[in-house]
Amino acid sequence: MICKNKDVVLEAVKTGKWDNEIRSHFESCAICQEEAKVWSWLKSFARETEKEANPAAYGLIWLKAQFREKQEAQRKALRPLVIFQIAAGALLGLVLLFLTFENWPLIQGLAIQLLADGPFDTTKVEPAAFPAVVSLMSVLFLMLFLVLTFLLTSNSFVWED
Repeated sequence: MICKNKDVVLEAVKTGKWDNEIRSHFESCAICQEEAKVWSWLKSFARETEKEANPAAYGLIWLKAQFREKQEAQRKALRPLVIFQIAAGALLGLVLLFLTFENWPLIQGLAIQLLADGPFDTTKVEPAAFPAVVSLMSVLFLMLFLVLTFLLTSNSFVWED
């Protein structure tokens, strides 16, 4: 049911200006009384929410925000070091890759000797092949190092809330 005097009664409740006719209607109408209760409850609820919130209630949220700010500051501070590390690793990788390709015929000869059907004779291995093998192993080690560095410096496997 809807009361036709509801708006007039609510205006009187809001302003506090009552005349005898409105007051008598309000006292006899259950709909208007219920509307007034709801309006007064909403007004008190609005007053409560307008008050300043207790900072202790938001302590965990504040701590998380502080933690994230510190993490972001650390990322910004370490960014030049990470860039330098990646650049140095890439440069070293290029140098070792160049040395490996420079000595590729020696590495192939050693691999052929290792894979030959006969017994391996260490006296027939050219001494010049050892630096080539060392450079190849260095390239493999560097690739492993760069992959591990990338995994540890990126947050790809750590998710924050």
